[in-house]
Amino acid sequence: MTIDKGILFEVYLRLAEAIAAVTRGNDRAGAVLLERRCTTAILETGLAAAGCHPIDPAR
Repeated sequence: MTIDKGILFEVYLRLAEAIAAVTRGNDRAGAVLLERRCTTAILETGLAAAGCHPIDPAR
Protein backbone atom coordinates (compact mmCIF):
# COMPACT_ATOMS: atom_id res chain seq x y z
CA MET A 1 0.00 0.00 0.00
CA THR A 2 1.33 3.43 -0.90
CA ILE A 3 0.20 6.87 0.17
CA ASP A 4 0.51 9.89 -2.05
CA LYS A 5 2.92 12.48 -0.65
CA GLY A 6 0.29 15.21 -0.97
CA ILE A 7 -2.21 13.24 1.09
CA LEU A 8 0.43 12.37 3.69
CA PHE A 9 1.42 16.04 3.90
CA GLU A 10 -2.24 16.98 4.41
CA VAL A 11 -2.57 14.41 7.22
CA TYR A 12 0.57 15.74 8.93
CA LEU A 13 -0.63 19.31 8.53
CA ARG A 14 -4.03 18.52 10.06
CA LEU A 15 -2.35 16.66 12.94
CA ALA A 16 -0.10 19.66 13.63
CA GLU A 17 -3.11 21.99 13.56
CA ALA A 18 -4.99 19.76 15.99
CA ILE A 19 -2.03 19.63 18.37
CA ALA A 20 -1.74 23.44 18.25
CA ALA A 21 -5.47 23.82 18.93
CA VAL A 22 -5.25 21.55 21.98
CA THR A 23 -2.25 23.51 23.24
CA ARG A 24 -4.12 26.82 22.84
CA GLY A 25 -7.13 25.36 24.64
CA ASN A 26 -4.98 24.16 27.53
CA ASP A 27 -3.29 27.56 27.79
CA ARG A 28 -6.67 29.29 27.79
CA ALA A 29 -8.04 26.95 30.46
CA GLY A 30 -5.01 27.60 32.65
CA ALA A 31 -5.42 31.35 32.23
CA VAL A 32 -9.09 31.14 33.18
CA LEU A 33 -8.26 29.19 36.34
CA LEU A 34 -5.62 31.76 37.30
CA GLU A 35 -8.00 34.64 36.61
CA ARG A 36 -10.71 33.05 38.77
CA ARG A 37 -8.26 32.37 41.61
CA CYS A 38 -6.96 35.94 41.50
CA THR A 39 -10.44 37.46 41.28
CA THR A 40 -11.67 35.35 44.19
CA ALA A 41 -8.68 36.35 46.31
CA ILE A 42 -9.16 40.04 45.52
CA LEU A 43 -12.88 39.94 46.31
CA GLU A 44 -12.36 37.99 49.56
CA THR A 45 -9.28 39.74 50.94
CA GLY A 46 -8.81 42.91 48.92
CA LEU A 47 -5.32 41.70 47.93
CA ALA A 48 -4.07 39.73 44.97
CA ALA A 49 -2.87 36.21 45.70
CA ALA A 50 0.71 35.12 45.04
CA GLY A 51 1.29 34.66 41.33
CA CYS A 52 -1.37 37.15 40.27
CA HIS A 53 -0.29 39.98 38.01
CA PRO A 54 -0.60 43.45 39.52
CA ILE A 55 -3.36 45.63 38.19
CA ASP A 56 -2.10 48.67 36.28
CA PRO A 57 -4.65 51.49 36.68
CA ALA A 58 -3.08 53.35 33.75
CA ARG A 59 -4.28 50.70 31.29
